[in-house]
Amino acid sequence: MTTLMDLAAAPLALSLSAVDQAPAVRAAVRAYAAKVVADIELLDDIELMASEAITNALLHGSVPVHVTVTTIPGMLRVEVDDQGPPPGSNTSRDDNNGRGLFIIDALAEAWRLTRERQGTRLVFEVLI
Repeated sequence: MTTLMDLAAAPLALSLSAVDQAPAVRAAVRAYAAKVVADIELLDDIELMASEAITNALLHGSVPVHVTVTTIPGMLRVEVDDQGPPPGSNTSRDDNNGRGLFIIDALAEAWRLTRERQGTRLVFEVLI
């Protein structure tokens, strides 16, 4: 018997080389997540977090930006890698922009932002 987890077993791996590709990548992340997530509100949250992570990578990093979505038992993981430094920490919740990490912190089960050898990696996970 095929389960929802089987349908999304293969990771989704995409690369962006321009800002105008972000909407298509965001839609692809949502479509992948929809294979394992039935809750529309959770799908909206996943899409929003992916959008914020991708936008941060495009604004603060350099192309290419790599997006990988995987499932592990009970969890959906989204990784966004770019070639730049991590975003600054001088943003407050009251600012008009720069709140992407605050949004991810509020919606994700777990997340981390790390400096890798060749750039920055943001990973967030949600329970499914």
